[in-house]
Amino acid sequence: MNLLFKVKYVFKLYIAETPEYKDAIPEYPSMFRPFVLRWFAENDQLQAEYVVGALQSDRDSGFKPTSQYHRYSPSVVDVFCSLTEMYKILNNLECPDPELLDLYMAQFAGIIAGVLTRYTDIVKRQFVALCQNNRRGAVLLNNVVEIRELLKKLFLNMGGDKLGERAVAIIQTLQSDRLAGDLDYFCATFARSLDGTLEASVKIMKEKLLKMKNVGNTATDAETNDVIYAVMQTLSEWLQGVQAVCETTGLKKLMKELWQLLLEKLEKLIILPHMPENLDMSKMETLDLTEKQSDVLESSLEVFKVCSPVCVYVCVCLCVCLCVSVSVSVSVCV
Repeated sequence: MNLLFKVKYVFKLYIAETPEYKDAIPEYPSMFRPFVLRWFAENDQLQAEYVVGALQSDRDSGFKPTSQYHRYSPSVVDVFCSLTEMYKILNNLECPDPELLDLYMAQFAGIIAGVLTRYTDIVKRQFVALCQNNRRGAVLLNNVVEIRELLKKLFLNMGGDKLGERAVAIIQTLQSDRLAGDLDYFCATFARSLDGTLEASVKIMKEKLLKMKNVGNTATDAETNDVIYAVMQTLSEWLQGVQAVCETTGLKKLMKELWQLLLEKLEKLIILPHMPENLDMSKMETLDLTEKQSDVLESSLEVFKVCSPVCVYVCVCLCVCLCVSVSVSVSVCV
C-alpha cells in the first residue's frame, strides 16, 4: 500500500497532466489491485478481532456510557473509529478507475456489514443475561441506535446513493433489514425480562378485581387505583431505571413492546377465558365479571392510556375484548 501511494504521488505530480494521460484512465491502479484486495482481507480479520476486544473492554467496565451526554458505551466509538480510519486510507487512494473504485467500495461495505453483524451477534448471545440489569440493557439498546446513526453518516461520507450498486445494496440491507431487526429483537427481549414480575402483578390485579364488592355500578377513582396499584408500581419501578439511561428512539420501541406484553397478560389472565388443552368446554375458566367489575376494568385501561400515549392501541384492543367477553368462549371454539 505504501508503494501504491508513492506511485500515485508520482503520477499526479509528473504524468497526470500530460496530453497522453490527461483524459485517460491510468494503468497503475489495476496493477496494484491484488495487493489492495489482500489489504482488505487482512483488515477484515483485524476488524473482526477488534470488535471482540472492544466488547470485552465494555464488559470489563460494566457497559458504562461514554458520558452523561452520550449514553452508548465506548465499544461503538472504538469500532467506528477503526472503520473510519480504514475508509480514510481507501479514500486517499483516489482511485481514478470507476470500475475498480466500485469494487473497492463494495469490499469496504462488506467489511462494514461483517463488523456490525458480528457486533450485534456477540451482544445477542449475552443479552438475555445482560438486560437483567436495567442500566446495562438500556445502554446496549443505545448502542444499536447509535450504530445505525453512525452507519448512516459513514454511508453519506462514502458517497451515499452515488456509490456503486453493490455497495449501496450491502449498506441498505444492513441498515434496513439486519440492524433494524436487531433493534426490534433487543427491545422485545428487554421488555420480556419483566415477564414474570408483570404477570405476578396482573394476577394481583385480577384477585383484587374479583374480590371487589358489587356496590354501585360505576367505578370510583379509589377503587380503580387500588386494582391497578400493583401493575403501575411494577411498571413505574422498572421504567424509572430505564428512562434515566435509554435514548428516545430505543425507549419508544421498548415502550411499545412493554405495553404489548401488558396486553398479553391482561388478555390471558383477565379478559379472555382460559382454554384447556383438550378444548373441554366444561373445564373452561370464565370470570363472569359483574357490571361494576367491568367498569373498574375499563377505568383501569383509561389510566394506562393516560400514563403512556403509546399504549392507546393496547387499551383499544382490550376494550374490544371486554365488550365481547360474554361470547368469547363461542368465538374460541369456532
